[in-house]
Amino acid sequence: MIGSRALSALLGIGAFFDDRAPGWVLVGVSVAIVLTAVAVVMMMPSLRLRRAKPA
Repeated sequence: MIGSRALSALLGIGAFFDDRAPGWVLVGVSVAIVLTAVAVVMMMPSLRLRRAKPA
């Protein structure tokens, strides 16, 4: 899941280098990248190994 979201954000970066891209596309890509970064950070703690507490 994290890999697909990161790839999606990276593919959107191309809009910043295209002079023909409308302004609303740049805003949309910027929002999508920020939301993707937030989502990835929120998912990362779930990937950590949880240690069982000794009884």
